[in-house]
Amino acid sequence: MTDHTYIVEVEPGRKVTVRASLPQNNKPRALAVMAHGMNNDLDFPLMIEFAGRLAKNGLAAVRFNFLYREEGKSNPDNAGLLIGCMNAVTRDARERWSAADIPLVLGGKSLGARISATIAGQGPKPAALVYMGFPLQPPGRPDRGREAVILNVGNVPQFFAAGTRDPLCPLDRLNKLMPNLPPASKLFTVENGDHSFHVPKKDPRSQDEVDAEIAAAATEWLLHVLNL
Repeated sequence: MTDHTYIVEVEPGRKVTVRASLPQNNKPRALAVMAHGMNNDLDFPLMIEFAGRLAKNGLAAVRFNFLYREEGKSNPDNAGLLIGCMNAVTRDARERWSAADIPLVLGGKSLGARISATIAGQGPKPAALVYMGFPLQPPGRPDRGREAVILNVGNVPQFFAAGTRDPLCPLDRLNKLMPNLPPASKLFTVENGDHSFHVPKKDPRSQDEVDAEIAAAATEWLLHVLNL
């Protein structure tokens, strides 16, 4: 596995940091572009763990900062700018890593998951989507569900990692949605995990072990649905 860090211009004068993990032979069998959550960045430990596993299994894994995070802000950019940023990073990665003719996977953590689904619903379909803590409803607003964002993706297999204590993604709500998704879609639950997959101190697993469980399950699923 080899790691590369570089800069991508999103719009004139505004750039973001990107990190790519590539298989040792630099000939990826698929490209995964993953976006971070609202309160973290491209170096969120779970994202690093997932990227490493993908690269070891022959995929290129690209993660990046949204503009607001790159510029040291706490409030996310508007949806159009978030989408534009992820699209710019994806276009660059497909050209930079000679990945125009291999399967494309989109996904990410929370906010990144939602933006990935939105992009998939608007334009050319990726081969698969991976969500880690999809925010199915805003905090304290069960009346504002985001099922439509997911359903609008269409016939693209989707992987959900969800904690059993995640208030933004109630499992009863997500379980009602799953039968309406392509058959290859999968829900992977993290017992005692919250929205960031943190578990209580009494849980015997370390955070590294929890992250490894999620990354392993998502990688195994991807290899299966992409026939790699």
